[in-house]
Amino acid sequence: MKISQPKFSRLSMPRNLTLIRHGENIDDFSIPNHTLPLSAKGIETIEMSRDFLFKKFGGIATFYDMFLTSPYIRTRQTGQILSPETYWSIDGNLSERNWGEYGALAPKLRNVQYPEVTAQLKRDYYHTRPPSGESIIDVWARQKKFLESIEDARDKRYLISTHGGFMKAFQLMVEGCANEGVIENGEIWIYENDDKTIIKPSPRITRSSPLQR
Repeated sequence: MKISQPKFSRLSMPRNLTLIRHGENIDDFSIPNHTLPLSAKGIETIEMSRDFLFKKFGGIATFYDMFLTSPYIRTRQTGQILSPETYWSIDGNLSERNWGEYGALAPKLRNVQYPEVTAQLKRDYYHTRPPSGESIIDVWARQKKFLESIEDARDKRYLISTHGGFMKAFQLMVEGCANEGVIENGEIWIYENDDKTIIKPSPRITRSSPLQR
């Protein structure tokens, strides 16, 4: 899917930027979304992701310089499983796409109360903004703030525990293309860059899904 990239000024790409989607969380629409913890399956998946990173880089705490997570409970738990001995900084810019009133409902109720939003998402997932929520395009603004915040640490290696919506928006901004499929829980995207430029970049990209391990 081709979508025009945002017209950002030249921004820096870290030496290594690794994104991981949190493990599966429990389903409970009676509590706020950001408080949902990992399920037993989610914990197991992230343990597999931890083993993959450890084998690839010979360690996690010893390889990465910076550890960041979104404020959500499930991403913070993911980080603690990946590297419990390190300090994880919380950054709100890494949060999940805000689904607003639409996301607060159980899936079956969404189609009943907001059929037009469901239809719009099927036609244009990236530009559709649910009531009181964000589109993927809106997430770009937060990503710009995040990249600007790490611009002075270009030689660092970052491990980031985040969400599928954030990863899709990041891919669109960095790679200029959009992932139409589902990003699996525990999926890892590794961006290794030599020229440290993310506008029209040529990073080496490694992807690892739990389904492929």
